[in-house]
Amino acid sequence: MGIGRIQMHCAIGVIRIINKRSASYSLDNKDFELSPDGFDQEDAELMQTIASQIAIAIQNSRLLEKFMEAQRLYQNVIMSSPDPIIAIDKKGKIEIFNRACEYLWGLSYEEARGKSILDFYASPIQARRIGRLLLESQSNSLEDFETTIKDKSGAIIPVSLSASILRNGKGELIGSLGIFKDVRRLKVLEEKMLQSEKLATLGKLAQTVGHDIKHNIATALNYVQTLSFRCDPVEDAQLLDIYEDITSSLWEAVENLQNMIVATKPKAAQKSVVDIKDVFDEFEVRLARQANSRGIEFSVHYPQRDEELLLDVSQIRQALTNLFDNSVSAIEEKKSSGASIGKGQIEAVIWFSDSIFHLSWKDNGRGIPPDNVANIFTPFFTTRDSGNGLGLFIVKQIIENHGGEISVQSEEGEGSSFLISIPTLQSSVNSA
Repeated sequence: MGIGRIQMHCAIGVIRIINKRSASYSLDNKDFELSPDGFDQEDAELMQTIASQIAIAIQNSRLLEKFMEAQRLYQNVIMSSPDPIIAIDKKGKIEIFNRACEYLWGLSYEEARGKSILDFYASPIQARRIGRLLLESQSNSLEDFETTIKDKSGAIIPVSLSASILRNGKGELIGSLGIFKDVRRLKVLEEKMLQSEKLATLGKLAQTVGHDIKHNIATALNYVQTLSFRCDPVEDAQLLDIYEDITSSLWEAVENLQNMIVATKPKAAQKSVVDIKDVFDEFEVRLARQANSRGIEFSVHYPQRDEELLLDVSQIRQALTNLFDNSVSAIEEKKSSGASIGKGQIEAVIWFSDSIFHLSWKDNGRGIPPDNVANIFTPFFTTRDSGNGLGLFIVKQIIENHGGEISVQSEEGEGSSFLISIPTLQSSVNSA
């Protein structure tokens, strides 16, 4: 009988042998004679050796089973992790790409496996830089490192990366492991918080100096108006033109100040029943005069029928003024870039359909780059050196304050078209 043992002499089983066969023992000859002498010391040592080898085989089998179980558990943890996890070999080829990675990059494991990690960052330069930082850092690791990746469609996504170098028992580099966090939602929250802080600061400034500035501008307008009354329309025509330019500039200053106040502390719309002519009365003339002074043609096309609107005329005029300023700037920027434009044009077209007031506002300015279209109504977003990024933000606020909607279509180099839709009085009554 032999006992299978492992190190520390722990028994894991027994091999039981009953009798020893004789030298003439043969199954073919049906000779089943047993040896009268039994087992000697040499036989016992051989059985002990066999038992030890079997014990080692059994133990290895158990260890392998535990290893495989641990590996399956490890893979399940990796694959089901809510955070995207990537493991690469020493050549930078992807070996592990879990389900969260599939969702973030829009690629399956089969599509990603074996590909270079360089293809998964926003640029290969960026990926190589991260690799250098990992190797050069004292701990061979990175924690919450902000970078960007590129998904299947080519969209750039901001992420936070924690990564470490992987080494074998000899200390040799065998790859690296990276855990990613999608921070798009966090970036949006941070941007909103920053915008709120900016608006709060701007509000304090507007409250502090707004009243005095308005008073000073009003005084200047009164003096300019008095001086213009003393001019002869024929003899002082040039001087009258100068007074008109001064008046327009002062009104622009008032509008800019009003934009600051409205952006930081929007007032509820003081609505009254009006028709479309009430909105554009005199206001159209002033915009046309400002446009003409810049070599721009401004036109308004009214509908054949009219309907009553429930509007705050002052707020709607401010929204249209902001659109006008935006169009003028776009046209002048296109001219200054040397692009062929002919005569600058701003066209407002008004119509009614299904008890909805529609206004299309078009210009032939420089247009909006595709990447910027989604941001033009965001406060403080501007591509102009002199812009404050509040004009279109306020337009959207005012239109939505009236239960309406505004959208934009633009082609870079060709111009922009804004579409405003506001319920008419009849629509408001029906909905009530």
